[in-house]
Amino acid sequence: SSSTKRTRLAPDLRRAMILDAATEVFAEQGYEAGSIDAIGARMGISGPAIYRHFARKQDIVVELLVKAVDAALADVAIGPGECVAVSGLNAFVAKMVGRVAAEQDMLALLHAHMPDLDADNRNRVVDARDRLLERWSGETHRHRPELDPDACKMRVLACFATVGALCAVEASSETIERLLFA
Repeated sequence: SSSTKRTRLAPDLRRAMILDAATEVFAEQGYEAGSIDAIGARMGISGPAIYRHFARKQDIVVELLVKAVDAALADVAIGPGECVAVSGLNAFVAKMVGRVAAEQDMLALLHAHMPDLDADNRNRVVDARDRLLERWSGETHRHRPELDPDACKMRVLACFATVGALCAVEASSETIERLLFA
């Protein structure tokens, strides 16, 4: 008789695989219809095995958002004390818009379900947003020093709101860029 030996994966690798599978399932089925069992099936494991790594489906979505923000910040990383060249500010914003466009479905989902998140997950989302806000508003202030830092934050928050609304209606990245650079 032939038996197959299962290989136990490192928890970080398994979590990454769950996130990849969840991204696919949510993209195909939507958040509501995309079940933990469907995510597990995509990976060839049982749905309940997912709960060893994530307590709830919302934890998966929040983790996806935090990773997307981390990736966006890494995309535009510069050294401490440095700033993006003036000609590069538009490129910086364009990169951020490109990231947003790539994560459009997840952002629209989060926008719709933010009130349903528990306090810990809401705090994680707000922390991720604040890190992005600080980076983007800091670059804006460096290039527009005549603006008060709070005014820069308000402008960036207005961009966030605009981008969020455009994601909800599935606007293209070109439309988002055109509106932000108008």
